[in-house]
Amino acid sequence: MKLFISKYFSLDNLSIPPVFNQKQIPSLNGLRAVSIIFVLIGHSKFVPNSPVAFIFFERYIANMAFGVQVFFVISGFLITGLLLKEKVQNGFINIKHFYIRRAYRILPVAYLYLIVITLLCVAGILSIHAKDVFCSAIFTTDFLPGTRSWFIGHMWSLSVEEQYYVLWPLILLLIPKKYYNVVIIIVLYNIIIRFYLYYHPNPSNLFLLKGFLSFAPALMAGSIFAVGLFKGWFKHIHKFLIHPLAGLSLLLALLAYLPSTLLFAGLYSVPFDYLVSSIFIAVFLYHIVHIGPGNPLYNFFNHPVMNFIGILSYSIYIWQQPFFAPQFSGYNVNPWWALFPQNFLFVFAAALISYFTIEKAFLRLRKRFH
Repeated sequence: MKLFISKYFSLDNLSIPPVFNQKQIPSLNGLRAVSIIFVLIGHSKFVPNSPVAFIFFERYIANMAFGVQVFFVISGFLITGLLLKEKVQNGFINIKHFYIRRAYRILPVAYLYLIVITLLCVAGILSIHAKDVFCSAIFTTDFLPGTRSWFIGHMWSLSVEEQYYVLWPLILLLIPKKYYNVVIIIVLYNIIIRFYLYYHPNPSNLFLLKGFLSFAPALMAGSIFAVGLFKGWFKHIHKFLIHPLAGLSLLLALLAYLPSTLLFAGLYSVPFDYLVSSIFIAVFLYHIVHIGPGNPLYNFFNHPVMNFIGILSYSIYIWQQPFFAPQFSGYNVNPWWALFPQNFLFVFAAALISYFTIEKAFLRLRKRFH
């Protein structure tokens, strides 16, 4: 049994699946667009004059955390797939080049945002603790005890991703035949802490509960599906995974949270909703990248508008916080730019400026390390 598991899950005998041999994986930008829309609508509940429909959507359909969870699954899938593709093509994974590529992708816009927020603080427009800025700069805000400033509140998810980018390639490189043990540990840890939080909803000094391991299952779900593609796990169920019924898996991911959303959740649903939801998101991701042109879902997720929003999604996510601030968020002035509907216009304007002046330049530099 042990030999079978080691052989089945090890990173030997990999082959590059067709979806990773394309210049751009279809539908991923469209799914990123849906994710950022979830986040913006979820954050709209904090805006004083936000539409009632947005508040209803956030309360009963999907909150901003679900949008971030979808981002996590995409990240796990894409990053793992690219690492394994490099392993197949070159026979090894160049960790140094991987870290440089990730730095060019993540750091310029994130640090520009922190500089702007710091300058606004110096100008007296808003207030923010120095420790919040510092922890954001070193991507450890998910470990901060207590409440964080609103303006860096979204940096927790970027911290989780950065910690994943540091650790996961090392795991694949150092223990390619035993990496699945790490996955099992993370899953068990997640179940245990969710059991604990059910009985202790307001933990005082539980350092790890807010850290990387609490949210890693979504990243792991995407990663395992990528491994499965390279190992050929899905050949016998491929037809099922591209069947129209599999297109409902994103809805099933949302329904996994329904008991707790409608406040009739029992203990049975608490440890597993995040895990189950992450798996359904991964199934949906597999579905939309494989269904091919002509399918209505494919056409939707590859529509030029969705593709463009997906391209901007990282910049939108970084810059949206000041434009979706609660009424008592730390502003020292009346933030008219954080009112609906101009907040949507401002965040897209900021994202466009950020993308075309900063992000694209560093993306071109990143190509040197492929």
